Amino acid sequence: MRLALALLLLPTIAAARPITVGASYGMIQSKADAGSDPNTELTAFGRLGLGRHVEAGLELQDISAGDGSTVIRTIGGLLLVDLASRSHLMPMLVAGLGVDHSASSYGTTTDAHHYEGGVALEYRADGGLVVGCDLRIGGRSIDNQSAIAYPTTGVAYRAPASSQLSDGEYRSARLYVGVRF
Repeated sequence: MRLALALLLLPTIAAARPITVGASYGMIQSKADAGSDPNTELTAFGRLGLGRHVEAGLELQDISAGDGSTVIRTIGGLLLVDLASRSHLMPMLVAGLGVDHSASSYGTTTDAHHYEGGVALEYRADGGLVVGCDLRIGGRSIDNQSAIAYPTTGVAYRAPASSQLSDGEYRSARLYVGVRF
């Protein structure tokens, strides 16, 4: 059944234009951690044209804390809307949502979900090269946190979950490069 569905959808996906794939590097900071340095993020993305000015995208992110104690992985879906008509320099609106998973070096984990919106400016060369930047503001809600109890001299010490993934607002900025075909 799934194979039949995939075979039916394959021509639709193949006919969708444009398709864009690429990678980005950026910074992200939670409003709760405003006094600390921002975390770095690496992202792989793919986008599929749904119409003349609308694209749907998928992002896989790896966010690293500066001290290396926490790794956050996210997967998100995006909707991108072009604000100009057939231009090399394309302003866009971006909206998305996704899920997050954080694991610390202490063995604690945190699961969350996020939503975000922002703006992007993209240069689209004739040969298919895409170079751009985007700025986003988002919100995150914690779904589940774990902690580990360490016994120390008869008293259990509860190690907190990662503070790098917290409830509330965050901001991100990234530069990206891709290929559009």
